[in-house]
Amino acid sequence: MPTPSVRKATETDKVLVEGGLGPPELARLGRYRACTQLSLRALAIADLECVTRLPALASVELYATRIDDWGALARCRTLRRLFVNGVKDPARLAQVSALPQLTNLGLANLHTLTALPDLAGCRRLTEVLVWNCKRLRDLAPLLRAPRLARLRLVATPHTPDELVPLLALPRLKFVSAQFATVRANQRFAALLAEHGKRAHPVG
Repeated sequence: MPTPSVRKATETDKVLVEGGLGPPELARLGRYRACTQLSLRALAIADLECVTRLPALASVELYATRIDDWGALARCRTLRRLFVNGVKDPARLAQVSALPQLTNLGLANLHTLTALPDLAGCRRLTEVLVWNCKRLRDLAPLLRAPRLARLRLVATPHTPDELVPLLALPRLKFVSAQFATVRANQRFAALLAEHGKRAHPVG
């Protein structure tokens, strides 16, 4: 476990918290009230009450963390982006369904994740990235995200034809996916054209 630290990333307004979040770290976090981005790394904590110390917070990143209660995110009305990478207990993702203010959700390196959380209550969610979640099978929650417009899938176990229900969604405008063979990528390109979709724009 790295030594606990709280620091501001160079030339950004992102606060990096790593290794621990006790009273000294919380006190230091309070110095960055104007920052809009928070990255938590290698932490095992009970809850995310720390987000209440950043009243302008728009983006939260969780890297290799174990956090029991994500409820404080629902009270963070300025939050728009959540990126979850390698968290210790993907079952906690169910709490994403209580975040109607999210516009952007990223999930990466969740090696035991088999199904996405319920996204029907994420009324503002327009963009989803799923990267290297190789056991993920159930994409049905994406069908229930009412404003989903952009989707990127990288290193998931799906075939191009398994994505047809998503490609048929009128509200979904941009879709990108990568497959292991040239034939599969060509098939996906044909399906994109058939359903009037475009690859997700860079950036």
